[in-house]
Order: sequence, then structure tokens, then C-alpha cells
Amino acid sequence: MCDIAWRGASFAQGGSRSALDQGTGLRRAPRRDRTGRVASGRQSDRGEEPMTKLNVAEMNERIEAKLKNMKRGRAKTERAQKIVSKVDARVDELRDELKQIRLELKERRAVVKEVREDLHVAELEEEIQRLRAAAGEVPEGPVEGDADAGAEQISRLGSRLDNLSGLLEEGLATRDRLLDRLDRLRDRETEAERVLDEAVKERDEDREALKRMRARRKRIHDRMDRPSPHFAYAEFDCRNGQELPKAAEPAIKEWCERIGEPLRKKFGPVHINSGYRPAGYNASVGGEPNSVHIYDYPGRNFAAVAVDITCETGSPAEWYAFTAGKADGRGIYSTFHHADNRGRIPWPDATWSG
Repeated sequence: MCDIAWRGASFAQGGSRSALDQGTGLRRAPRRDRTGRVASGRQSDRGEEPMTKLNVAEMNERIEAKLKNMKRGRAKTERAQKIVSKVDARVDELRDELKQIRLELKERRAVVKEVREDLHVAELEEEIQRLRAAAGEVPEGPVEGDADAGAEQISRLGSRLDNLSGLLEEGLATRDRLLDRLDRLRDRETEAERVLDEAVKERDEDREALKRMRARRKRIHDRMDRPSPHFAYAEFDCRNGQELPKAAEPAIKEWCERIGEPLRKKFGPVHINSGYRPAGYNASVGGEPNSVHIYDYPGRNFAAVAVDITCETGSPAEWYAFTAGKADGRGIYSTFHHADNRGRIPWPDATWSG
């Protein structure tokens, strides 16, 4: 009697009969039905097995989809970080080059200064003027005293004047060459500063884009409301950070069910390039003034939505062909596909290429 009560308590607490029997050495009594025959649990186990497999397969599929999304997000982040690292490295190279140019320019200026000091350009010019004045003081025609000595003195002065003139011209030519090199170095310095400024600006733009992408991913993670199994409302937010209007969610849900999910089933994960655009943002990116991307366009009451997409596999031409009969407005571009449900406004169907 005690043994039976002990077994019943063990089963009520979720224990295993086989483990219990193995631990105690007791033999498990077979279960019997109402007629007294031994009942087997295999039939019921087989009945539950397909449902268990189905649930596991569905869970595996969802887990794989989550893992793929995480891997793609991580890959995008790593690519953006690599771009920022390359830009940083290029900025450092340009800074080193600019520093070298400035050092070279400083050395050239020192050389010019030394050349001017060595040649004594100012003193040479004064000496030439003095000799010319001295030569002009010698009277023409016969003079009293030693005429030969005067002629010899004049000859020596003329020779010295010629030598000094040659040295002066050589010094001036050297100075001009150095000044030309200085001008070229200044031009190189100006160009290096311009390239450096552009590189810094590009790096800042890349960092800002990375920051926006991270913020968007966070918004998507925080807003997990889904119009369909594989899309989130946050994916349709404007690229300037403005959230999708609540009133547009029914049209988004219809777009996902009619266009988005079939595309994903055929071509794999779908990336939303552009969804909702307020009128101001739409104008800034060159959109049509009455574009269906403007979900809150006056008079439409958020009834129709437009989405620009790219898929993991396939091409814009294949996506364009596949959405025939699903999307009301279809546009094909070199890198993406436009699909909208303008029939809800209602507008007639339209196709175009851009």
C-alpha cells in the first residue's frame, strides 16, 4: 500500500517511471484498458508525432529567418565600419602628406634665404651702382698725369663690373627658380588641404549614414508590430527619421499581403529602399509632386502606398515581371523596383521605366 502511494506521488511530480523503476529495482505494472487487456501507448505517440514535427519545423524556419536577418544586419554594419576605417586611414595619409609638403616648403624658404644672404644681392646692387658712378667720373679725352694708369684702372673697374653683373644675374635667376618652386609647393599645399577637407567631409558623411542606419535598426527592433510575418511597420518609415503615420498601416498591411510576401517567397528577403515620404522630403530627393510615396497627400486619406524594393535574389526586371497582376503601379529602374497599390485611391494601373 505504501509502495503504491509512493509511486503515485512520483508520477504527480513529473518523475519518469522508467527512471523510478531502474532506481528501485521494482517492475512496472502494465496499464490495462477497461476490458483488462494491456494498453499500448505507441498508437497515441504516433498520432502526436506529426504535429510535433510540424511545430519544430516552423520554429526552425523562424529561427533561421531571424539568424539571416541578424547576419545581414551585422554584415551591413561591418561594411560601413570598414568604409569609415578606410576613410580614416586616407585622412591620416593626407595629413602626413600635407605635413611633408609644409616641411619641404619651409626648407625651400630657408634655401632661398641662404642664397640671398650668400650672394649678397642687395650689396651687389649697391656695388654695381657705385662702380658705375666711379666709371662715370673718369673724364673723356687727354688728362694730366699718367694716362696709362687711368686707362688700366678703368679697364679693371669695367672687368670687375662685368663679373659682378654676371654674379648678380646668376643670383637673380636662382632666386626666380626658387620662387617658382615655392609657388608650386604652395599650390600643392592648397590642393592637399582641399583633398583633406573633402576626405574629412566624406568621412563625416559616412559616419552620419552609419549613425542613421543604426538608429533605424533600433527603431525597427523597438517597433516589432508587423503587418505580415516577414515585414515590420518600422521598415516603411521615412529615411529622414519620420515615422510611418498610423493611418497608413491598413494600406501597408494590404501591400505586404498582396505584393511583399509573394516577392519574399519567390526571391528571398525583401529590402525596403524607400517607403513613406512626406511632401518636403519627397521634393528634396526629386520625387514626383503627387507621388504615391506621399502617403499623407491631401485628399487620399492614406488609402494607397508606394514602396521601392530590392530582393536578395533576382534582378529588377524579374521583380517587375513578377509583380504584374499584383501591384497597380509598377516602375523598373536599374537597381530597384517600384510597386504600389494605387488602385485603392482609385487610380488606373500604370507601368514605366526610369
